[in-house]
Amino acid sequence: MKRNWLQILVYVFICILFVWNTSCNSKQGSTTQNESKATVKLEDAEMKALTEMFNYFVKTDLQPITKDGENDDQLFTFGVHYFYVFEKGKFEKANMEEGLNMKIKISLVNELIAKYFGKEIKEPLNMDGHITYKDGYFYTRESDSPEASAKIEELSDNGDGLYTAIVGIYSPVTGEIDKTSNFMKATIKKVDGRFILIDWQKKQ
Repeated sequence: MKRNWLQILVYVFICILFVWNTSCNSKQGSTTQNESKATVKLEDAEMKALTEMFNYFVKTDLQPITKDGENDDQLFTFGVHYFYVFEKGKFEKANMEEGLNMKIKISLVNELIAKYFGKEIKEPLNMDGHITYKDGYFYTRESDSPEASAKIEELSDNGDGLYTAIVGIYSPVTGEIDKTSNFMKATIKKVDGRFILIDWQKKQ
């Protein structure tokens, strides 16, 4: 009888030890996983450059793009909008139909696309209604531009030089989250000391 009780006690002890060990491993794994998704701390200069890049995307109303999607026309549109908002002096006067009175060289837009998206793309196919392409120039007209600004809410390291950023879109009037755009989720890649955009989607 004593031997049976001893066997039971040993069995209970082994079970307790097993449960305790499993619990420890689970906590350790959870901690490791959380650490891998912890917010990345960038140097001030890097964070400033990254925030500036996201502001460019927000103020030019960059539409969602995907890594392997057909995004060329969205990128061309971004380029034209960028120069209109930030470097308007690069436009030349034009006199096209439908009031398209401004034009900019496609070479300038392509340089910008290479800088912020790391892509080289050919001539556009289907531009939106207020931008037309012809003979090496984009033609557009005067228009309003978004006044919102971007703030990096979260930044996590995915490895292999890839990062995920959650970007808040803020209203310039109230300082609150713009309810129309809300948050964007961006995948970015660090290349030669700078960041390029891979994916840009509304955060669900």
